[in-house]
Amino acid sequence: MIWNSGSLPPDWTVEKLLDKHASEPYNPDIANTFFRVGLIEAWGRGYERILEACRENSAPEPQIRYESTGLWVEFPLNNRVEVFGEEKSSVDFSHESTSETILVLLLQNPKITIPEIANNLGLTTRAIEKQIKQLREANVIRRNGGAKGGSWEVLK
Repeated sequence: MIWNSGSLPPDWTVEKLLDKHASEPYNPDIANTFFRVGLIEAWGRGYERILEACRENSAPEPQIRYESTGLWVEFPLNNRVEVFGEEKSSVDFSHESTSETILVLLLQNPKITIPEIANNLGLTTRAIEKQIKQLREANVIRRNGGAKGGSWEVLK
């Protein structure tokens, strides 16, 4: 989730933000600086480019919510995982066991760390370490390389 404390121009809605529109930067001086250094290719296309990138990568589109305190952009986890060249649906995190969810995370990102897994699942690192130990002892996963710079391999 990304949050920005900025506000939309008066009378704008999320729908207008996602539709074709003229750019109305909150701070034109900063926007112009980004444009001059090449970080903005065209005015008013930022969210359009985000949506295009999601479609090109078969990723779910972000959910955008505008509140009085700012704008929220939530990128859901991609529900597809490529396993040995074959695309498969990943597990539904709310209905599967912790160990199965860990396996999906390892498949999606073999370089993921235990603290990152814990953060994703809302668990302690100790709880994740226990699950990882059980998966290793069952020969379901293996660690290739060291703690820093290594990666996980799902064996089964």
